[in-house]
Amino acid sequence: SINKKVVAELQKLIQHRDNNTPQLNPSEVSTVIQNLHHNGLIVKPEILNVLWDYIYLLDFYKHAVNGLHDCRKYFRSNDFSKHRLGCNDVILFFKIHKLLQQTVVTIRQQISTQETRHLENFIKNNLENYSTDPEKKKQLLYGKQVELAVEIKKISQIKKKLEKFIQSLLHERTF
Repeated sequence: SINKKVVAELQKLIQHRDNNTPQLNPSEVSTVIQNLHHNGLIVKPEILNVLWDYIYLLDFYKHAVNGLHDCRKYFRSNDFSKHRLGCNDVILFFKIHKLLQQTVVTIRQQISTQETRHLENFIKNNLENYSTDPEKKKQLLYGKQVELAVEIKKISQIKKKLEKFIQSLLHERTF
């Protein structure tokens, strides 16, 4: 899709970017728009800026979590006081990381609950439609499949009676 291509182009930009500002400068916007135009996409700068905000935050959090892991390794193997990162930095990014994990779990649960409610309402509405429409009831109760099922049941009963009859004939024949 278009958004995936725009995101891919912005991710290329963030990997090779010298400055670490949260906003794109006009030349970066122009470069990304030209690259996308060469790929046959026309994108407005507003869309780039919206997607950039998400990509920048994601990259920031990834670097922060990687720094947290590096810091943890360093504190395990070396003296705590010699590192430029303080304990507060470690705690802050650890809490941000945990908060993001909890947010993801909560959002998944909300989506699951919402989908369950949507499905329940859909089923309830369909059942109500069937209960109020006599034609649909008749189709369900007297359709071709129902008639075939009734015939199969009758044939099954006849088959059982025939088997009993054959068994009784065989039994009488042996005596």
